[in-house]
Amino acid sequence: MRRFMLFVQNTSMPSAFTPSSSLQPQSQPQPERPDTPCVAVCSTTFDDVCRGCGRTVDEVAQWVFMDVDQREVVWQRILAQGYPRRNY
Repeated sequence: MRRFMLFVQNTSMPSAFTPSSSLQPQSQPQPERPDTPCVAVCSTTFDDVCRGCGRTVDEVAQWVFMDVDQREVVWQRILAQGYPRRNY
């Protein structure tokens, strides 16, 4: 294994095979956020939206499978709606 890693590290790919910077996704730097908007006040009594964090039941269930960009879309929506609601 170690020999293979050394070989890979010392081998350079021809320029035709290196990814162009124009082909790579140009994502904006994401703001620093907690791992989850959950505030441990889970309640979906009247509809499918949590009263604590503002996520839908589906968003809560899929959160761990979402990529950074998908999570950011949810974060922006819930923040615009005044969530997450913490009791200080």
